[in-house]
Amino acid sequence: MQAGRANDLLAVAYAARHATGGTRYVLINPGPVASSFAGEYDPPIAAQVAALKRHGRPVGDGIQPIIARVDAPPAAPVTAFARFDPISLDGPAFDPHAAARLHDLTRRLLSSLET
Repeated sequence: MQAGRANDLLAVAYAARHATGGTRYVLINPGPVASSFAGEYDPPIAAQVAALKRHGRPVGDGIQPIIARVDAPPAAPVTAFARFDPISLDGPAFDPHAAARLHDLTRRLLSSLET
């Protein structure tokens, strides 16, 4: 979940830095999808994975919202969807100040790893 939140903020930061470019940033949450779930899990997470395997959408259904956006890309620099439904970018999950801060911190961290 934290990675998803960070990705949302980085999308906002990207769009702010490249607003005049032609690249569009589209965030899509396809909902629960029953994928391979490879790896080893502790018992509580293993129970959640088992539930997702039972109740998640098949991958073929899960990719339909992605295909729809590839076939008809949004015009805005950044958009977000929960399956096919647009999500407002006005909430705290897409705060421009938090997005700029995360972008700056990420750049500093990556720069420190280059030396």
